[in-house]
Amino acid sequence: MTERIVGGFFTYQRRRTEVLGEVLALRHREEGGAGREFGTSGFYVQASHRFGRLTPYYRFEGLDRGADDPYYLSSADLRRHIAGLRADPGPRRR
Repeated sequence: MTERIVGGFFTYQRRRTEVLGEVLALRHREEGGAGREFGTSGFYVQASHRFGRLTPYYRFEGLDRGADDPYYLSSADLRRHIAGLRADPGPRRR
């Protein structure tokens, strides 16, 4: 099997605000035989805003798995929301 991965990302950062994102496209191709191809894509977008030593954040991510791709055990797609709070132990350095 051969694999090709193409991706890109972006960041937006200001003094206390940050927005991140990434997208990936994977292509698997079987060698010989039928030479079937399978496409999978994934992404995430995350935003945060710092308040002193605390930074709440929100992230949305997804994965669209190629049907019958033998590289993955499951062909189920994924969508999930994640929220959290990061606590920095010391003052932020500039």
